[in-house]
Amino acid sequence: MSEMTAQIPNTVIVQGKVFDIIGLSHGMLFSPEDYGFHPSLFHTACNDGYYARYQIVKNQLFLDRLTIHSDNNVYPLLNGIVPQPSKKEYGCMVYDGVCLPVAYTGSIRLGSGVIDRYYLNLGYQKPSAFGTVIEYIFEEGLLMGEIDRSPDAAAIRGRFKRDFNNLSNGDIVEKIDRALSLGMEWL
Repeated sequence: MSEMTAQIPNTVIVQGKVFDIIGLSHGMLFSPEDYGFHPSLFHTACNDGYYARYQIVKNQLFLDRLTIHSDNNVYPLLNGIVPQPSKKEYGCMVYDGVCLPVAYTGSIRLGSGVIDRYYLNLGYQKPSAFGTVIEYIFEEGLLMGEIDRSPDAAAIRGRFKRDFNNLSNGDIVEKIDRALSLGMEWL
């Protein structure tokens, strides 16, 4: 079952440090379909058919790298970048150095320093599994503010994994849906 695998996280580089995207207040940062792609599952750890790396440069959010598998094998130019075959992901193409501005408005929750004992090998990791959790607020892709949510994550440390593993507490399908969500709930 493809839902039963930890997902490859989308990431954001902030001042040279890599963070996993663990929550979005709404929507997506990048929609491949808007650029002529037809992403398809290529691995159980990538249900979306792609994963991306973003950067914040001079308070602006950019798509920096895209690894994607297309169900129709069509890979158009992306911001003038020609894709290259992935060395790690068979059948995927990689767009590196894309430098495409992302006009996202909303909050992005980022995590770093996953604590192994709270890691769940399913879906996306939740704030309670990270040592550092920061929320960035954007307006049309411009960074407007940031909030350190690490104390909030520490207060619920491990809660999501404990709840997920407690089979007497709730429906397993609902738990899997929550694990695959990038919502802003504090789990």
